[in-house]
Order: sequence, then structure tokens, then C-alpha cells
Amino acid sequence: MTRLRLKSALFTDGQIELEVSDLPATIGRSPRSDIVIHDLQMSRVHAEFRLNARGEVELVDRDSTNLTIVNQQEVRSCVLKSGDQILLGETELLVELDASAAAIHEQTTREIPVIEPSADGSGLPDVTSG
Repeated sequence: MTRLRLKSALFTDGQIELEVSDLPATIGRSPRSDIVIHDLQMSRVHAEFRLNARGEVELVDRDSTNLTIVNQQEVRSCVLKSGDQILLGETELLVELDASAAAIHEQTTREIPVIEPSADGSGLPDVTSG
């Protein structure tokens, strides 16, 4: 499982954390938003954090008046990565993504080649055939 951490001086603890089970989550100045930020330049429901089909965290603009900007580029939708800087209205957020040990293990084991056991049944690969 991936954890999304948004850092800003606006938050009580300096950050908020969202698990993928918390997604989708909206952000804006309306009390109807999941993450409420009191910024008059932010739309009522400005943007949404969601999980895409590949399991990546995306930020999607919700037709905001003052744009959604990631790394100084206007975006309608983008996949987030650690270190991204988000600007919503006058609010700046820094993104950190943490993958759990299980997610890291799942990714790396897919990249390990399968070695078939030797014909003699020892379980060791047969390195003499070529």
C-alpha cells in the first residue's frame, strides 16, 4: 500500500497523510471537501487525489477557477511522485509518497528472473549446459 503525505505549514502537524484506502479525496475550501483549506484563491472543490488503474496516485483538477499547478506547470491530471510541488490557489503543498514494504517487495520480485531447478533434482541450477 502507498501512503500519500502532503506537507504544508497550513496543517496542524505540518502534514497530512492519506492511505490509498482514503482515496479518492477532494481538496478545496468547501466543508464538503475531504481536505479543507481556507484559501480564497482555491475553488470550493479544487482538485481530487485518486488512484489510477496502475495503482499510482493522481491529482486531477476539478474545473478549478485558479488552476491546479504541479512543478510550475498547469495540469488537468498528473501522476504524483515524491518531491512534487503542488500549488492550489495560494496554497503550496509538497508531496511525499511512501510505498509499504509489501508493495516494494511485490515490485522487486517481479523483476527477479525465474531459475529452473536442475535435472538431477538438487534444486540448484544446471550451469554446465550451455
